[in-house]
Amino acid sequence: TLFPAAVDAMMQESILGRAQKKGLIEIHSHQIRDYTTNRQNQVDDYPYGGGRGSVTRFPLLERHLREVGAPVHTIFLSPCGSVFNQEKARQLRDSFENIILVCGHYEGIDQRFIDECVDEEISVGDFVLTGG
Repeated sequence: TLFPAAVDAMMQESILGRAQKKGLIEIHSHQIRDYTTNRQNQVDDYPYGGGRGSVTRFPLLERHLREVGAPVHTIFLSPCGSVFNQEKARQLRDSFENIILVCGHYEGIDQRFIDECVDEEISVGDFVLTGG
């Protein structure tokens, strides 16, 4: 995320906050700019192959995934994915110790990252959020 302090504050509240306090889960957010290589700490770019809008850059996402180090199940949150429900939550809990959730910004993420690094696409349901 570009705003780890904001995400961390939200993750300390409600059900997720209580689960962390009980030691049931751990949630870590990462500053995505830490994985850039240019002076401007640029995180977005034009889509590979052209197109409108802006996507999160492939190299920094791939670099971040490599530096995490632990075996991880990578999920891209996408309206095209299978719908997240209680059954899916249980399956993820029972199958994976480490999960990374990747969310797009603007027009999404670079398709090369999805093709090469994403294990699964999941949709959180049919609704629209203001400001993403």
